[in-house]
Amino acid sequence: GINAEYGEFTVAERQLFLRFVWGRTNLPSGSALLSVRFEISKLYKDDSDSQDKIDQYLPVSHTCGFSFELPAYSKKSIMKERILYAITNCQDIDLDFLENNDNDDNDDN
Repeated sequence: GINAEYGEFTVAERQLFLRFVWGRTNLPSGSALLSVRFEISKLYKDDSDSQDKIDQYLPVSHTCGFSFELPAYSKKSIMKERILYAITNCQDIDLDFLENNDNDDNDDN
């Protein structure tokens, strides 16, 4: 499952994964971490989709809810390949960057 694959990721890939599902490269520390709950669920598309088509789907993240939807891939190797593709190529939300940029913008005033 995802836990075994996550353990095979490099530190940089783990940060990319967190950025993909959380919008940041680090988890909160201390007591703030206790309120964070990560959820993984099955990604449902059309029930009539073939396994070949399902194997082409990318995982979906919801950074505001710290959740991750994963298609029912036919092989772990396909799952790992799709996760790595998603975390390295689908990074529209980056709260670390936005926070750093907000601070930079304030310096110009």
